[in-house]
Amino acid sequence: MESNEWRHVSSLNQMHNDSLRFYLENISSNNRFDLLVKKPRKISFINQTVNFGAGILPGVSIIEVNVLPTQKEQLTFMSNPIVKPFVISGAVTASIEASVNKKDMDIMFAIYALTPEGKYIALAFNVQRASYAKDRTKRNLLKPNIKQNIGIVNTYMTSRQLRKGSRIVSCFGYK
Repeated sequence: MESNEWRHVSSLNQMHNDSLRFYLENISSNNRFDLLVKKPRKISFINQTVNFGAGILPGVSIIEVNVLPTQKEQLTFMSNPIVKPFVISGAVTASIEASVNKKDMDIMFAIYALTPEGKYIALAFNVQRASYAKDRTKRNLLKPNIKQNIGIVNTYMTSRQLRKGSRIVSCFGYK
């Protein structure tokens, strides 16, 4: 997308030649947290209270929108502007460390590109039950109030040219 060009590879692993890793920062401004390219010196957590009776998680629009679809139970992280154009291709994955007072939860994970003009474009979206993160065929309940790593690996693949000045926006919602 964006470059108006078709490319072909014989396997999904050949879609990319590098990886881009981001880290979540716990310092907020304007209801957004930083999405960092370097691991923070100090690892800390974001305390969040979620109303599990508040309704369904928001969907993701595949068209350009001027306002990011959000809800109260969603955490939003934004990168600094990209300094040189690049193509993002492949499946987006995430790994979060969480401690919850429940045995299970649904996690919504979305990635957007924010263009220099202020338009949000959906790149990837996934809703996943935490108890199936390690094994899609066997439920492994969470241990309440214990920090646990939850992998998000079943996202759709994407391919898009990102321009200089664009930002990556990552949203996590919990249900």
